[in-house]
Amino acid sequence: MQIIDSKPIGFKNKLLLEHAVHIREQIGFSETDKNLLRNHNFDEIIAAQYCSSVDFECLHHYIHGIGIRNIHNGLEFFNDDDGKQPKTAGAPGLVIVVNTLRCENRSCLLFENLMDMLAFLTLQKHHLLSKRIKIPPKCDYIILNKVTNWQYLFSRIEEYCNICCFFSNTDYGEVLAKTVIDLHKGHSWDYSGFYSRCKTIADYLQLRKGRI
Repeated sequence: MQIIDSKPIGFKNKLLLEHAVHIREQIGFSETDKNLLRNHNFDEIIAAQYCSSVDFECLHHYIHGIGIRNIHNGLEFFNDDDGKQPKTAGAPGLVIVVNTLRCENRSCLLFENLMDMLAFLTLQKHHLLSKRIKIPPKCDYIILNKVTNWQYLFSRIEEYCNICCFFSNTDYGEVLAKTVIDLHKGHSWDYSGFYSRCKTIADYLQLRKGRI
């Protein structure tokens, strides 16, 4: 019988997550998952709408987290191991949540990663968004995940009439937002100024901890 190491692992070991196998998704969150969501100030009901509790094996290590499938059936997930940034297991790709399939003038919100999307939805649900952020009532959510997905992102957003960017306040995020706005003048907007004191909208949510 093969024994899988279930100890928390650091990604400093540079595990090749594309080799993830035996991915198991479970609806509903354990107490460990709920604590993870609370630590990031994410609304549990919001997270349950889009994410699952996930387990998988990678190079004989057992990994647990909260994740969502991308368009290539890879897994975008986050946990408490070695840093805050989400990671990709299996094939990389965009995550696209479609809410506007039958709408004529379709709108989308763009995020760099899963945690930013959950932060936005949590802020929106608890009325912690500034009144100056005017978002269409129904939007699709598109998550870039990896910089190598940028060409797919720019191709995919061609079909939208309104595009709202929630990228990070970094050189990388600024270039992404500027490129989107230059390509879609008049119907794309950069909302990173709303959380200008923070690197990301997820960091901004942490500042509002205690209000949720």
